[in-house]
Amino acid sequence: MDFYPIAVNLKNRLCVVVGGGDVGERKVRGLLEHGAHVRLVSPQAKRELVKLACEGKIEWRAQKALPQDLEGAFLVFLATCDRAVNDELERFARERGILVNRADAPERCDFIVPASFQAGNIEVAVFSGGEAPFFARWLRIRLENELSRNLGTMGELMSDLRAELKEKPIDQRRRAEILNTVLESDILEILRQQGKEAALAHARELVNEL
Repeated sequence: MDFYPIAVNLKNRLCVVVGGGDVGERKVRGLLEHGAHVRLVSPQAKRELVKLACEGKIEWRAQKALPQDLEGAFLVFLATCDRAVNDELERFARERGILVNRADAPERCDFIVPASFQAGNIEVAVFSGGEAPFFARWLRIRLENELSRNLGTMGELMSDLRAELKEKPIDQRRRAEILNTVLESDILEILRQQGKEAALAHARELVNEL
């Protein structure tokens, strides 16, 4: 697999989406959820995208995409059916070091977007390197159905516990060992049956015993 799994901070970075159809709408929504400044370039756009533009949540250039529409972008999603336009925009982007994702040519993508879901401060992502995207989406749905109910709370609990451990005079390796011991205990079952406070109390008892 050629793709390196990495989480990128897009807050306030310019990200361009070319194409106002279903694919473009999904990309716009995902970018907004992660704090990006979104520029949509498309002569027409789906109703929800028009609404976002009217609300000032995205910048919409209602025109056929031109290379200069990508100026200043960190990354671009090319989500049109016009291969000639996509080819021209891809060349322009690569000359300027702009990362490219092409819906019509996965093999030419600099990056791909995994199937993911978020629960609290935990985000789970699944990707197949572009080889089996439908399976990745199926697996994401299965994982979300099985894990999401308590995953966010568990993430908050472990974050709280980690913060408490950082106040103790122990090194990073020992802290990691303690956290792993807590995770390997029956803490998730306690969380499911008795709630966060009981689970946190259980974790603190384990810490005191170690």
